[in-house]
Amino acid sequence: MLKYPLDPPHARILIASFSLGCSSEIIDILSLINSGPLFIDRSSDRESAALSRAKFIHRDGDHLTQLNVLRAYIDLKTQDNKGVGKWLKDNHVNGKTIQHALKVREQLRELARRDGADPTLTCGSESEVVGRCLLRGLFMNTAIVQSDGSYRQTAGSLVSLFPIR
Repeated sequence: MLKYPLDPPHARILIASFSLGCSSEIIDILSLINSGPLFIDRSSDRESAALSRAKFIHRDGDHLTQLNVLRAYIDLKTQDNKGVGKWLKDNHVNGKTIQHALKVREQLRELARRDGADPTLTCGSESEVVGRCLLRGLFMNTAIVQSDGSYRQTAGSLVSLFPIR
């Protein structure tokens, strides 16, 4: 884990991705996590921003939603470099965050190659595998919904005051 300039939970996720065969997706997700807020959220644009984000939403969570945004950006950039600025603005995506994420992505890929791992392994559309990798490092963030609608952490004893409605 010391070979990667990441927080320990994120380094654990990355190492798990090499054995589970989804290093490409995990490197992209970790690049975004470590780069700042992806979406621009202004109170004056909330409705249009929500509509723009809707096309990227993944049913398995925010990590995969952000992955969808990065992949869409990369696809657009390889096809038409001129329309990128408009795409960022129309989709309320922070261009500085994307640029930083791409730099982090390249660094993590290079470090993986040096370590003898393949940073291009992909699980395709099997988001369940990505979820398993994320759980390897973020297990302390998991919770179970209680019968009264509150959450209880699976590790520790914290109970949320915000029940599900």
